[in-house]
Amino acid sequence: MKQRWYIDRISFRIVFPAIAGIVLYLAMLMVFGNLENLSGTFFSQEALFLVILSYINHEWAILMLGRKKSQEALGTGIFHQRLIYFLILLMGTALISTGIILVYFIFILRYYHFITELMTITILMVIFQLLVHIYYTGMMNIRRYHKLSIEKEEIQGRQLELELESFKSEMNPDLLMECLENLLTLINIDIRESDNYIQALSNQYRYMLDSRKKDFVMLDEEFEAGRELVYLLNDAGETRIQLEYNRVNGDVPLIPGTLNSIIYNVESTMILNSLSPLSLKLSLDKDGDIILSHPDRPRLVPGQTINMGKLNHSYMHFTNRGIDRRETKSGIEWVIPRLPKIVE
Repeated sequence: MKQRWYIDRISFRIVFPAIAGIVLYLAMLMVFGNLENLSGTFFSQEALFLVILSYINHEWAILMLGRKKSQEALGTGIFHQRLIYFLILLMGTALISTGIILVYFIFILRYYHFITELMTITILMVIFQLLVHIYYTGMMNIRRYHKLSIEKEEIQGRQLELELESFKSEMNPDLLMECLENLLTLINIDIRESDNYIQALSNQYRYMLDSRKKDFVMLDEEFEAGRELVYLLNDAGETRIQLEYNRVNGDVPLIPGTLNSIIYNVESTMILNSLSPLSLKLSLDKDGDIILSHPDRPRLVPGQTINMGKLNHSYMHFTNRGIDRRETKSGIEWVIPRLPKIVE
């Protein structure tokens, strides 16, 4: 249900004009120097007249605010449109006030020398209407700004969710080609080991397909998928890269495919050999962030890598932080931000 603005509520439209009329009455007494007679004239006929006049002008202001063209002029219109809007408002207020004052003095009071009172009341009403309307339009623009900000955040959230779904749907054809090349080499060396390799490749792509249905997986599950990927990336059974993890707390959520993306990029950009395998160490820091560290052995010509942009945006959707790659004295550290714990 759409929430109504407070100036549209019946209680406000009854109470505010009464207060405004009394304030205008006090201002008129100050102009004419009659404040000493306030105690005897506070509930006089003139005070009631100004309350009614204030009520009619306030309804006129709400009518102007409620018009769609007026709202567009105030919110998105150029200067001359806003100027025309305020001129119509103030001219309408002056005409309404003048007409009601004429009726009041001529037909009710039977008094014909009221030019000073006419000008004073009309000017006070126009000034008061201008000040009140500036406040109303300012509040209207603030509400519009907040609404646009919320809509912008919702659009950004949907875009990040789409990027997350897009990231999870990518199958990495380069990995498949590399694995098939390793498999062809392995078939000529060890048939039995090639069966294990095919099974690991099948598990890897099954994990990718199953992960499409999930927003989060736990660290233990992601580690098993990462360990199979490391097995697939080692050429023909030679150990060129290793993944180590001292299980302390595997109940840590992360986005599916995070470790696989980092491992594949490390394999594509680092020098690997079986004499000195590259050791990837997985750990948790004191803040609960996941750390994947390894020595820094950069290739002169890096291979194909996975674009981490979509994955970073996905993490920023949940934590306002992306995956951070930083250099340390001991090598490279990939810092995966801690995600909120999800209860299935």
